[in-house]
Amino acid sequence: MDVAANIKEEMEDSPLRLPKPVIALIRNTEEIFDKQWFRNLIPFMVKLVEWTVVFCLGVWGFGYGSLLFLFTVYAIKVQGDILSTKDTLFGEMTNEEFMSKVPPESLPLWISSSNSCEKVDWINDILEQVWSHIGQYATPFIKTFIEPGIKDILNDMQLKDLSGFDLKRVVLGSIPLKMGGMKVFPKRHKNHKVESVVLETELIYAGDARVLFQLQKVSAEIKNIKFRGLARIHLKPLLNTFPIIGGFEITFIKQPVINYSLGGLGTFAEIPGINSLVKSIVESQIKSRFVWPNKFRLTLPIKDDPKISPATKKNTSCLLPLGLLNVHIIEAEDLVAKDLKLRGKSTSDPYAVVAVNGEEISFQSQYVDKSLNPLWNYECKFILDGDLVPEDHCLEIRVYDYDHGTQDDFMGKVCINLEEVISDREVDLWYDLCDTKKGRIHVKLSFKECSLNLIPSEDYILSVYINSCKNLLNSKDQTPSSPVKCVVNGRRNFIQKCKASEQKVHVIEEGALMLTKSGSYFTIDVIDGKNSSEIYGRVKIAVDKILSSTNWEINNQEIHMNYTTSASIHLSAKLYSIT
Repeated sequence: MDVAANIKEEMEDSPLRLPKPVIALIRNTEEIFDKQWFRNLIPFMVKLVEWTVVFCLGVWGFGYGSLLFLFTVYAIKVQGDILSTKDTLFGEMTNEEFMSKVPPESLPLWISSSNSCEKVDWINDILEQVWSHIGQYATPFIKTFIEPGIKDILNDMQLKDLSGFDLKRVVLGSIPLKMGGMKVFPKRHKNHKVESVVLETELIYAGDARVLFQLQKVSAEIKNIKFRGLARIHLKPLLNTFPIIGGFEITFIKQPVINYSLGGLGTFAEIPGINSLVKSIVESQIKSRFVWPNKFRLTLPIKDDPKISPATKKNTSCLLPLGLLNVHIIEAEDLVAKDLKLRGKSTSDPYAVVAVNGEEISFQSQYVDKSLNPLWNYECKFILDGDLVPEDHCLEIRVYDYDHGTQDDFMGKVCINLEEVISDREVDLWYDLCDTKKGRIHVKLSFKECSLNLIPSEDYILSVYINSCKNLLNSKDQTPSSPVKCVVNGRRNFIQKCKASEQKVHVIEEGALMLTKSGSYFTIDVIDGKNSSEIYGRVKIAVDKILSSTNWEINNQEIHMNYTTSASIHLSAKLYSIT
């Protein structure tokens, strides 16, 4: 302490001033000298008090009963003070104020949702009773639908040393899945036939399930699984006979949150890279199969009934579009400068990237040179999926600075919920850019609804559903050795769902939406999943052929492909007019 004071006096008397960092260090040292001696004495003082109390109690003849009584009185007083403090804090708070301080993700859906979402305790009670039966189905389900995908991922990663993946058993445990709430979306078209019933529910799991597997003959397990996600369920198709519902589709609009721990025999979990490898496999499997636009489909067994069409039995109904969104990005102003210059005014070369529900269009080639107030006049169209409700659709516009030969700099973005656009049909507004210091963008949006009525129009939305391909042979008359891929109009890729059956049928069961016109064609190429140059067949269908068909659709037809005489494809296609 005296040392610090002497240094301080010498520093003040000296004509040469010390640097500020040195002065700060000296002051901190002085504070430490002032306080540290007392902190060092605290443990000794506490021990002194303890031994003094024990000595006094022994001298005065206090027994264990007296000590227990004093401790009980003290505990009751402390608990009373805690309850009094809670009453003081929360008693002055209204329910609305309390709820505003709780994060929405910590609450179940029936509380956090502002829409008509209800508790479903009765479903949770049912799940609790049937959970053990569901557990018996879990192992064959994952071995059938998930295990092949995991093996493909390991092969794609070229991890030959870890290619020996084998799922042994799935134990769901005794703690069942919970639903945090459920709501039913209203009918979209009041005057049209209902195609499906749409539900939304929150799935919550924090139980004792375990997944036992082997990786290159080393046993391991996934345990302590915690899962939470918002699931969208489509009950489709709807039938006019029992069981009324022909199947269902389930998808997550956003990536669900999942946590778990990895264990196993020996030090398997400690092998470098194993944890990250398993995590990437789990996340990729969930995303590729359950996160929108991917959907998991399950068709219920339906008995033969003349009232049900073959297409309905196979659940090959085409995707239903919501409508067509036209995006016109007019201009931007007051953007941030990314190209900094020592002389002259700093500037940028801005362009925009537009994304709607995962589909992205970049205008990088149309950047504006050296401008912070660019006039773009970009225009593009997006088909909105009818499986989503209006509130789900979102438009994202990201602005970048184009840099020659280096990575483009991010300049801000704007996210626009399209529910208002779908309702009002047209919006023309300026939007402030976020994740940046300044800047705003001028956007004009218009929406045209898809009509189920057969109304001739300039543009049509074409919905194509590919059921399967069969009898595929390449130019050397060889059958496919790997999964096949269907490419629609050169850009829509659908991978074969599973291995070909004994009847040489390759199941696809995927659909696509695209914009088309009268007089045009659309093509479907069936190629090898690993070697795109290996073509098994092509189909070219005229849009006018569909327009001349009943209800503007072809329903689960078998169409022979080019290149080979035996190959064919089963598909459905339907045209929708835009009003």
